[in-house]
Amino acid sequence: MKVLNHLLTVVLLLLFCSTAQAQNVNVNDYDNIIYIKDATAHPGETVTLSVILKNKPQVPGYQFDMFLPEGLDVEKDEDNFYRIELSLKRTTAKNTDYFNSAKRKDGAIRVLCASTRAVPFSDNDGEVCTIRLKVGDNVAPGTYPITLKEVVISDVDANAIYPPEVISYVTVSNDAPTYDQGYSVAFTPFMLDGNENGVSADINFNVGSEAASYIKTVDFDLQFPSEWYQKAMISDVVKNASLSTRFYTLSDPIDNEDGTYHFTLTAKTAKYYFGATAHETTKIGSFTLYKDGGGDDGSYFIADGIHQLNIKNVVATDADGNTYKVAPYIGDVYVGEAKATAQNGKVDFNGDYTDESAFQLLNNSLQKSTDVITSIDLSNVSAMASNATIATPNPNALIYVPQNISLANEQNVVADNHCSKLVLADGYDFNAPKSFTADEAAYQRNVAYNWGTICMPYVVESNGNVQYYTLSEVNEQSQQMLFKAVDKVEAGVPAVFCTSDDTSGALQVNASNVEINTMAQNANTDAQNWLMKGTYTSENVKADASSNIYYIADNLFWHANKTFKVAPFRGWFENSSVLSMPAKMFSICVDNQVTNIDAVNTTTNDKVLIYDLSGRQIKSAVGGQINIINGKKCIIK
Repeated sequence: MKVLNHLLTVVLLLLFCSTAQAQNVNVNDYDNIIYIKDATAHPGETVTLSVILKNKPQVPGYQFDMFLPEGLDVEKDEDNFYRIELSLKRTTAKNTDYFNSAKRKDGAIRVLCASTRAVPFSDNDGEVCTIRLKVGDNVAPGTYPITLKEVVISDVDANAIYPPEVISYVTVSNDAPTYDQGYSVAFTPFMLDGNENGVSADINFNVGSEAASYIKTVDFDLQFPSEWYQKAMISDVVKNASLSTRFYTLSDPIDNEDGTYHFTLTAKTAKYYFGATAHETTKIGSFTLYKDGGGDDGSYFIADGIHQLNIKNVVATDADGNTYKVAPYIGDVYVGEAKATAQNGKVDFNGDYTDESAFQLLNNSLQKSTDVITSIDLSNVSAMASNATIATPNPNALIYVPQNISLANEQNVVADNHCSKLVLADGYDFNAPKSFTADEAAYQRNVAYNWGTICMPYVVESNGNVQYYTLSEVNEQSQQMLFKAVDKVEAGVPAVFCTSDDTSGALQVNASNVEINTMAQNANTDAQNWLMKGTYTSENVKADASSNIYYIADNLFWHANKTFKVAPFRGWFENSSVLSMPAKMFSICVDNQVTNIDAVNTTTNDKVLIYDLSGRQIKSAVGGQINIINGKKCIIK
């Protein structure tokens, strides 16, 4: 009691005095000193700081004030106390029976530790407490100081020792973190439906073949969306009761009031250390989710889609006190149909899919989706059953996979920025959120007419079956649009095509060893003020009678006077200037020769009437003679 009273007296004295300004010191130059080990972290991450006491005499107690820079703070537990805890590496909770922390008016967090029976810490150097430090999401990369002031150490005779004040540093980095291999804390993806009893999921600690050591203690945070926490979607976040034996202990989860729960798992004896059995998987906890949490206004529910839950800030510790930073885990919860988790139809999957039932949930959710899904990203899937097949409702959907996953899908699989076979189906949307190369690329369109527009995500070349053109001139007076033939069209650039008469109803656009362009482009033409636009997806183009927008359909060149739909892999023309007669008919010419495609001044819904010179109505224009199309004489060659 004498030591404790002395330390408390010292605390009161220090309230009325000041010490020298903190500075960088070499801790090796001092026999008695308290300091924090330097640490690294990433924005949004929580790290555990280790407080080291180096002492020459026997020491049963100490105190210090800690000053933190803006953006860094100490986590709090469910009772709103700081998560600054006594380390048991050099003592026991009974021997060091007084430990507390609180914030002072000057912003410092004071930590006070003592033994009422004057039992000293073992050894003369090592950890005496830990601090759970949270780095803000918006903290910029850099080095941030943590200052210890008002430091006092007491020996067993209640003599006060005043070590120097010390500055330690936390380096915040945006670089990809590195993790020790062979350990993971995870749960299996699961489906949440309208079951009023909710659905429970197990939390497992896995030790793989790459593990460097047997593990005694595991710390981790389980994080839910804050809205779920606030609206009672979560219950029964508990430890595995079977672990509460003489072999294992698991702390009751600490509710951090921000949707996170902190767990500490400890194996008591070497025989039961995690990893003592090769490839060991141990259930360490569980939680229950509810789709409907209630609410007077009926708004307390989890929407359909794929939701991610995080297990983060995972640290494994072996019996010698060595710590291993374990990669965070993101797992999926399926609620009804899959919904695009990003713009342009991208869906992200996360977690471990070695379980066959979890993999089936993935496919079921995709098939239920009413969204147009254009890409599936498995980059954050930690494992998947060998030779599994992803069933995509959109045949043009790309599947991005990491190197550790091998799918049975034969096409549209992108691994390490490479696709062996890309096959695009006409009429379905396409979007590539990440560029890649394709060994083979293929596209086919059924065509009833020779002329049309095209916009492909890879380079296409003219051949005996198809010739590509770009717009070179528009002559209002002669009512002609002049095109020039090109040998090839760059990826993502829209163009006009004409198939040969020998082509039997199908346009084949194949290529080898091509780079895939992620975005359709606008093609600047040689014709002044004219632009050709292209699209990989279905698009509604807004137009009215005054718009200068034109498109090709049914071997005719149309002026659009109302909004119309453009199918994927096609294009249209726009003029940024004001034409004197925007509804004027244009003929399409190549090398100043009128071709077999003529423009007709009409609306998108008007009927096309074609007559020969005898006045007889015919179904289609006849080549090599004059045809009368909607009252206009046109030469068809």
